[in-house]
Amino acid sequence: MSSSDQNSLAEQLMDRLRSAARMAGDRRRLGTLARLVEACDEILSGAAYHRAKSVGENPESFNPQFPKLNPRIIETYVRLRKRTEKGSSEWTGPVGTTIRADRELRDYVKLRFAEVSAPKRSKARSNRAHQLEEIVNTVPGLTGQAMLRQALAEGRQWKRQFDILSAALRQGPVADIEGLRKGRLSITDISSLSSREQEILQHFVCRLKDAKTLAEFGLTYSGDRIKMDYAPGSDLVVAEELRLLEKMAGLGDPGAVGG
Repeated sequence: MSSSDQNSLAEQLMDRLRSAARMAGDRRRLGTLARLVEACDEILSGAAYHRAKSVGENPESFNPQFPKLNPRIIETYVRLRKRTEKGSSEWTGPVGTTIRADRELRDYVKLRFAEVSAPKRSKARSNRAHQLEEIVNTVPGLTGQAMLRQALAEGRQWKRQFDILSAALRQGPVADIEGLRKGRLSITDISSLSSREQEILQHFVCRLKDAKTLAEFGLTYSGDRIKMDYAPGSDLVVAEELRLLEKMAGLGDPGAVGG
C-alpha cells in the first residue's frame, strides 16, 4: 500500500489543495488552509476547549465530550484566536461563509469530522482476529504469510476508509466515492437535487425541445441541437449539453453523455 493510501481521506484532500495553492503561488490560500487545519486539530483534540476555558470564555462550543465540527464552530474558534492573540493577528479567517462557499473546504471539514464519528476498531484483539492469525500461520513459508498479512492490512484500511466515507455522506452530499478516495472532489453531485428540483429541470428540458416555444425566440430543435432558425443557424445548445441536462433531469440514456 502506498503512503498516499495510508493517509486519511482528509489528509489526501488537503495535500492536493496545498499543492494547487503552491503551484499557483497563492500565499493567501496557503494561509487559509493552514489555519483551517489547525482549527480542526484543536477543536477535535479538545485543545480549543482548554484554550477558551483558560481565558475565561465559555468553552462549551468546543466540548470534546460532544464533538462538533462545522463552518460555524470553526468561525467561533477563529474569533477566539483573534481575541486572545496580542497585537496584530493572522486569525482573520476562514470564517463560516468562506468555508460554506468553497466546496473543497466544506468537504475537508466533513471528512475531518467523519474520521472522528466513524466507528473505531477495538484495541483488544477479537476472536476473529485470533482466528485469522491462526489461518495465516498455516500458510507455508514466511513469504506467503507476509503477503497474506499485507492483504489483510490493506483490507482493514479500505474498511476504515469506507466507514469514513459513509459517515461523511450522512452529513450531506460530498462527491462520488471514487473521487473522494483519490482526493478529487470537484464532481457535482447530481443526486443532491430534490424531487421538486428534478421536476423543474424536466419541464425545462421539455420546453427546450418544444417547437412552438422555440419558434417564439427564433430557435429550432434539430438533430439533438437547439439552434437559430435563420442564417447563420448557430447552435445555442449542442447535443452533449442537451444530453447532460437530460441526464440531470433523469431523462434519456445516462450513458450517452460525453459520446
